[in-house]
Amino acid sequence: MAAVQQQQRLLALLVLVLLFACGGGGRGGGGDGDSEDRSSSSTMLLIATADDDAGRGRGLRWWPPKTFDAVVDQQQKTVPAPPPGAGPPTTYTTIAEALTKGAGGRNQSEEEPKPYVILIKAGRYEETFNITGKNIFLVGEGIGKTIITGNKSNATGYDTVASATVAAVGDGFVAYNLTIQNTAGPANRQAVALRSKSNKSIVYKCRIEGYEDTLYAENGLQLYVETEIAGKVDFVFGNASAVFHKCSLLVRSPPPGKHNVITAQSCNNTSRDSGFVFQSCHVAADEGHAEKLKSVDTFLGRPHKNFSHVVFMGCDLGDVVNSTGWVPWNKDHVIEDVTSTVTYIEFRNYGPGAASDTRRRVNWTGVQVLTEANVTVAEKYTADRFIDANQWVPAGIPYEHGLPPPPPTAN
Repeated sequence: MAAVQQQQRLLALLVLVLLFACGGGGRGGGGDGDSEDRSSSSTMLLIATADDDAGRGRGLRWWPPKTFDAVVDQQQKTVPAPPPGAGPPTTYTTIAEALTKGAGGRNQSEEEPKPYVILIKAGRYEETFNITGKNIFLVGEGIGKTIITGNKSNATGYDTVASATVAAVGDGFVAYNLTIQNTAGPANRQAVALRSKSNKSIVYKCRIEGYEDTLYAENGLQLYVETEIAGKVDFVFGNASAVFHKCSLLVRSPPPGKHNVITAQSCNNTSRDSGFVFQSCHVAADEGHAEKLKSVDTFLGRPHKNFSHVVFMGCDLGDVVNSTGWVPWNKDHVIEDVTSTVTYIEFRNYGPGAASDTRRRVNWTGVQVLTEANVTVAEKYTADRFIDANQWVPAGIPYEHGLPPPPPTAN
């Protein structure tokens, strides 16, 4: 009898272990076809409190935000901060105020401070600012509704770094549901809308809008999801390890006689420890620019540094993309030492700008149009492998864990 009871206890323990393994696995090992598991684990994570989740790490517990720490509303006057835990969040009239007076009052000595979440009400905010604190979240009320805008540029006396409308320097930056723009115009040279030097940063459902050097993905691990990025020359540039998932790269018309380049990635070492990966993205003319772009060459990228590293996979490449695909830094001067050391990869792309006839692509050693036989190479560029996304991206932010599906069959 004692032996039977012992067996029953062991069986019950085994059942509990199995239940925990099936239901409590969280985000470990995500791959193709795990969307159901993602949804259930997301629910579990989102109902946990910060204390309950203290051991999970920042990325797994802070999305979506449950409350706001500050509200920015141009229509209201700034009100005093309520006592801790009492009353509504503090309201400010500018984003800069919310950052300096609100977020600036946090204990910055903490290695992993609790996120400071700022709701920015609909409106046009003519501000430029640096975000130096960690885990600052900017949450808007919609693309084209909450607009943060500036117009600094190289032509008006600012270098590239100083021209940024928003500069995110503190790690853990998140932007959601808003527009960031630089309106300096196509003739004013470098004019950054967003500069991100924030490690483990996320831009989700936003529009980043400018002309030359729109998005400076400077350093660190970065993820962009369902975001529009508009510009003309080198409008996604920098040395970050960044994945762009289901984003729209929207090309604008340059000044007469000029050509467009989407990326200028600046890795400069043989380990290729940084790079840009565009997965399931869409490349097309921005609204109102299609007609002018018919006579303009637009390229996927050019090497800002010798080991420039860019991947397009599973992307819909529109007819704005030139059939040669890639271009030297100086269009009329090919430097073989550079073109042989870059890594420019295309895989499972489709649309009129894709490399359906690889003979039309530039004949550089570093340019590879992968076939299904090279799928193991492409797998290295999934978000979970390239930027360890499953280790820090919140479960509530959707992205593909594995490779994009094969291109749609033409009718």
